[in-house]
Amino acid sequence: MRASDVLILQHGIEPFCEEYIPSKLYEYLWMKRPILGLVYRNPQLYRLLSDLGHPVVGADDVKSQTRELQELYTQWQQTGLPDRVQESPYTTANAVQAILAHTTALNENRATQS
Repeated sequence: MRASDVLILQHGIEPFCEEYIPSKLYEYLWMKRPILGLVYRNPQLYRLLSDLGHPVVGADDVKSQTRELQELYTQWQQTGLPDRVQESPYTTANAVQAILAHTTALNENRATQS
């Protein structure tokens, strides 16, 4: 994955695709390579990718997919596709910090109710 010019996240076009985020996405984010997201009616996944600067198009929109692939190809020819500088906030350390924060808040809430 690390040697790829662009990673294509093919989400699918089934109704259940509207409700999940593929676990493979996190591996893709760790690679810091550009990701082209083909997303099907999933605003959370769309926002997650686009907020990190990755192109996202509809999984059922062939014209947009073709246009985006052409843009990526043109950039690859002209300047290459660089690593993403922005770190993904989806790390093990951040997950542990979030869990600890929630646990601390729960414990504090219980202590004040006693």
